[in-house]
Parts: sequence; C-alpha cells; structure tokens
Amino acid sequence: MKTLLITSDFPPLKGGVANVNDNIVNHWPEKDKMFVLVDDANAVKNAKDENLNVIRRNMSLKHIWPHWLPALFFLFKEISEKKISHVIVGQLLPFGTITWLVSFVLRIRYSVIIHGMELPLAFRNSRKKFLAKKIINGANQIICPNNYVAEQVRAIINNKEKVTVVYPGVNVDLKCSIAETQKLRDKLGLNGKTLMLSLHRMVRRKGTDMVLEALPQIKELFPDLVYAVVGNGPDKKALQEQAKKYDNVIFADCHTDEEKWRWFCACDFFIMPSRDIDGDFEGFGIVYLEANLIGKAVIAGDSGGVREAVIHEYNGLMVDPNKPDSIANAVIRLCKDPQLRFKLGEQGRARVIKDFDWGGQVRKIYEIIK
Repeated sequence: MKTLLITSDFPPLKGGVANVNDNIVNHWPEKDKMFVLVDDANAVKNAKDENLNVIRRNMSLKHIWPHWLPALFFLFKEISEKKISHVIVGQLLPFGTITWLVSFVLRIRYSVIIHGMELPLAFRNSRKKFLAKKIINGANQIICPNNYVAEQVRAIINNKEKVTVVYPGVNVDLKCSIAETQKLRDKLGLNGKTLMLSLHRMVRRKGTDMVLEALPQIKELFPDLVYAVVGNGPDKKALQEQAKKYDNVIFADCHTDEEKWRWFCACDFFIMPSRDIDGDFEGFGIVYLEANLIGKAVIAGDSGGVREAVIHEYNGLMVDPNKPDSIANAVIRLCKDPQLRFKLGEQGRARVIKDFDWGGQVRKIYEIIK
C-alpha cells in the first residue's frame, strides 16, 4: 500500500506534531512505500533529506486566494505520479480540505490525525467549521492521541466507529550518559541542589508562568531548589522578565535531541502544568513520557489529554494548573520525598517501555488504515 503523509510539521521543525510525524515515517512497516509531502516555504534552500521519499514544496502563496491553492496541485501531482492509494492528513486545515477535494477526483482513501486543538480553533469560524465537518465525515479513519480529543470528534461525526485512539510513543532504547549528566550538573553548580526542569515550547498554555508564581512559596521551604526553563517560543521574553526577581531560575536553549536528553538526565523531576486557554490545550504531552523514560517523576496540569499521559500518584502528580498553591504543594512534596520521586519515575519508565514504544504505536496506525 503506497501511503503519503501531507503536513507542514516535519523535521527539522521542532515540536510535538513534528515529532509524531517523524516517528510515523521512521517506523512505518513499509518504509519504501511511505512518502511525505511537506509544506516548506524554504524548500529550495534546504539540504537534501536522508529519506528520499520526503518531498518539500512551497505549498502556500500569500498573493493568491485561497493561499493553499498550490498545495492542491502538488498533492494531485504526487498522488498521480506515485500511484498513492492512501493519504494521511497531518493537519485538519488546510490540508484536510485539499485532500477531501482531491478524493472526489482521484477516488483515493484518506485518514486524518487530529492532534488536539484543531477542532476548537476551526469551530470559531463558520466556514472552517463547515469544512472541518466535511473533511472528518469524508475520511476513512480519524486517529486521535487520546479519548479527550476522540470524544470531541465523535460529537460531530456521522460514523463514530471511524474514530480510533492511538497514543503517541517514545523511542524506548535511550539511555543516560552518567558522564554527560554529571558534566551538566557541575556546569550549573548543582552540587547538593535539586533541579526542577520545564522543557517545552514557550507558550502560555504550558504553565511556566504559574510555576514562577508558585516559586516564593516553594523557596521558603527549599531554598536550594534550582528551576531550569529550557526551550524557545513567543513567550520566552515575558517569562524571563517575570523570573528576574528570582535568583534560582535558569533559562537555556535546546537545539538538539542530545541536549534535550541531557537535561532530562540531569534533572531531579520534570514539571509542565499545562492548562486550557480558550480551547488551546495539551493534546497529550509526549514530554511527560520522555521524562518518565529516564526514570523521572513528573508534575502535570489536569487538563486536555494529559490525563492519559500522566496517572496521578502512579507516574507523576496532577495539579490544578490555574492555582499556584496546587503547583507549589506538588513541588514541595517531591522535594521532601526522594523515595516518592524514585517510585513515580520507575513506575513511569516501566509503563512507557510496555505501552508506548513508537514501533508498536505506528504499527497500530498502519493496521487501522490498510
């Protein structure tokens, strides 16, 4: 079965959706029959992909309407030339629209991956709401990362049996380098100190601003706690401004997977109290599983699809992401109790290895659509 994934989120772009798409391609059972059509405005400047089945095109033009009209041409061209039998739609809009339109002409089957906030955002606009319903009802399968998102889809779809939950995964063969971990801790001067880590794209819903609000309460009891905020994003400057009054907050960039895993290995526990802001919510939270894989306990916000990534008191602690007191209490609890940290981290690691290996998760998607 020749399959094509159409998306704008794909490496070298960072982020949860790009990570999902990358792993779908890398773990696809029929690798030579999997193609990727990537919307990339800088396609001409990019180096060649190692995977020759990755096709990069500038699929949107600002000076025409609709802007995604070139994508219609490129999708039609790739399906026809490569004899594609199934398209996986990586973004509901606009790529769902063009796939839905092309399906009438070429009679191809398609599936849609709904990651999280696509539906709430689409439903704010009557035209996009109309298109979203047409795309979803025309699809052969809808794949969701958790039951929270799946229920949103089932509420608007005619055939609810087309909706399937497949959790995101983690590459479970990663191991910490003790030497590299110690080198980072030494560099940060963490001897005898506890390192709390947030690592994510810096946007409001991730909840770092609320962690900073909780810090005074935490610092009273644990003055040796160091808080590392790692990553980039539109809210970074605002967070740095908010953190100026604290002497125990570190901001750092993260450009490679090696750096990311080094931070996970070096920290004592991970925190990301994500919250729902006007329909912008965490679809799942692969980062919690990544921290668990290294044996780290996590603190998560009780919102969106996070409840299926983090089980309270099993692999982490759930907090009210809108209440600094709730966040502070969870942090204080983990700082006080290293044995609890170890227990939650080890249980999380065993769960990730058993239930969230990327190879097994992608096989499920393959079996659903074939």
